[in-house]
Amino acid sequence: MKIRSKTPLFAAGVLAILFIGFNLLSGLRVEIVNLGPLTIKNVSVNVTGASYSMGDIPTRTRKTVKVQPQGESSVSVRHLDKSGKQRTLFVDCYIERGYSGKVTIQVENEKITHVKQNIKLTAIS
Repeated sequence: MKIRSKTPLFAAGVLAILFIGFNLLSGLRVEIVNLGPLTIKNVSVNVTGASYSMGDIPTRTRKTVKVQPQGESSVSVRHLDKSGKQRTLFVDCYIERGYSGKVTIQVENEKITHVKQNIKLTAIS
């Protein structure tokens, strides 16, 4: 009876766990806080290679979305203004693939009033 080595199977399992762990850890959470008197309509967060829809954000509430840029990227927020015209708000923030953490964007009266960044490079990138 021939005994097969279980090393390749073990190594594949370890790699799978590392890959899943990296995907869970990487990515940046972008939180939008609506401090204004009106609902922000049809909100999306845009980074290089992707757009993430958040729907409407009612007054005095917040929503969060996890983004994963495909390279060097800025962050922008698109929404419909009170007249129904699409507007883009540019966030003073730089991110890349492999970054993790959180960016909180406070919006009031269709303007960004504050940005708080807690961004770090994920250990496995």
